[in-house]
Amino acid sequence: METLSLNIFLQAADDIELSRYKVMAAIKNSSETLHKNMLYPDLAELIKLYSILNDIVTRRTLLHDSLPSKLVGFDLENKKAIYEKEELSESKTKLVFDFINWAMPKIKEIIDEGKAIERWHEERRASVFDEGKFASSMSSKAPDVLYVQVDGTGINDRGSKEWMECKVGASYSQRVRVSKNRIKLLDKKSYAAIEDVDSFGQKFFLDCVSQGVLSAKKVIFVADGDRWIRRIKNDYFPEAMGVLDPWHLQRLLKVTLGEEKYDLVELCMSAAFTGDGVKIINLLLGELRDIDEPEKNEKIASVIKIG
Repeated sequence: METLSLNIFLQAADDIELSRYKVMAAIKNSSETLHKNMLYPDLAELIKLYSILNDIVTRRTLLHDSLPSKLVGFDLENKKAIYEKEELSESKTKLVFDFINWAMPKIKEIIDEGKAIERWHEERRASVFDEGKFASSMSSKAPDVLYVQVDGTGINDRGSKEWMECKVGASYSQRVRVSKNRIKLLDKKSYAAIEDVDSFGQKFFLDCVSQGVLSAKKVIFVADGDRWIRRIKNDYFPEAMGVLDPWHLQRLLKVTLGEEKYDLVELCMSAAFTGDGVKIINLLLGELRDIDEPEKNEKIASVIKIG
């Protein structure tokens, strides 16, 4: 992946077209990173580069000082290499300055975009972490239990036919049973995006802070065992109790116990929906005692370990 560096500009006179290509490729990569992740981790370095280029244009003697040194020989008596600053002809110097002046507005566009996104993040953080508002939300929302759920789902782009994973997170603390198999969530807050794990984790955690994750007596993290989801839990919810979500639990039980154990699966799922993990383990332990099949017993034992 091409990145912007001072060397691209200092060596521009050697191959101006290649240098233009490198700058445009780097700017394209930077822009794609910004729009995909709503973050640009190298923004500070880009601002620093822009400042150096601006200084070179403003104080033209800096170009000579910035040029790399090249090896011209060896001092055998003193056992050291001899380096000299590269010198640019007048025509090559003009090429470099023209190239810098061409590139600077394009770099500034990316910097301005990055700063705008940084301001958006700061405003978003302030809505949660602002001293007055944060203290108020902390005191008014301290749930006994906060449920956090994370999963991923595939989305197909109609134009490119490319499959992308959309990461989804939800948090809630209040729920009521409205029927035998239906529960209504009263304060659910959701966040979904097609982005990398770190970006998703940061933004979703902010949503959970506004839900009281820092002051909740207990946090229950419900998800499957996907690696990126385990990373979210470890990075942002290390103290939370990890629980396998009902859909994956049911699928795991069906695969492990077999279709002939439909009634046992239903008993386990009923216990899961009421949060009775001990009952699930006891039901599976009972199944272990009744089966004399080492391979199947091993599978059931692995489910008990997950529980």
